[in-house]
Amino acid sequence: MRGLSALCLLAFSGCFVTYTPPVRGVLPGMPDRLAKDQLEVAGEVGGIISAPTTGGPRVSYALSDTLTLEAGGNLDFVVGLWATTYIGARINRRWQLSEDVRFSADFEFGGGAGMGGRDGAGTDWKSLAVGGVYDGIGVGLRWRWLGAFIRARVDGAASNRAPMTLWALAAGGLEAKILDRVVVSASAGSVTMAAMGARAVTFFLYQFGISILLGEML
Repeated sequence: MRGLSALCLLAFSGCFVTYTPPVRGVLPGMPDRLAKDQLEVAGEVGGIISAPTTGGPRVSYALSDTLTLEAGGNLDFVVGLWATTYIGARINRRWQLSEDVRFSADFEFGGGAGMGGRDGAGTDWKSLAVGGVYDGIGVGLRWRWLGAFIRARVDGAASNRAPMTLWALAAGGLEAKILDRVVVSASAGSVTMAAMGARAVTFFLYQFGISILLGEML
């Protein structure tokens, strides 16, 4: 496992001598988890070759059935070398197709700040200030306790020393509600990095997530 992590780090740093990390990080699961006044405490992790190396905690609160506020952290201390926090919102819509089947969609947007990346001069990553914004979309189809979803996001960040970098993530996956208030998810897709002045590079991406839902259930 350590050998795979070292290989992952070598491949990543070889493709990008300089870059700025994303502020938002990995993708969440289904769009329609929360109804008004529900709270979600979640965590997501992801990786590109070896064991998961990036991810973080997230807290979401539904002000209404259509508007959700969220905040969290995006951490990678192994491969990408970054630590950021973010705040944002999601606009949600759902359509009941039958008694057991529901289609949903959302639009997310927000911003964040932190530290990390590489400037090509060997500066410690904790000395590189980062700030950026993100937006994305998601769609999902739920049958009772099981859901399938597709998500995509663009995350753009700038640094005080490293070049501006765009990150494009896209993934599809499944999630299941277990124990009534616990949701687990898994997805796979791609992440494309495009640092200013460098060619874009695409990596395979996989993710896992777990959520605890508080409040009156749907």
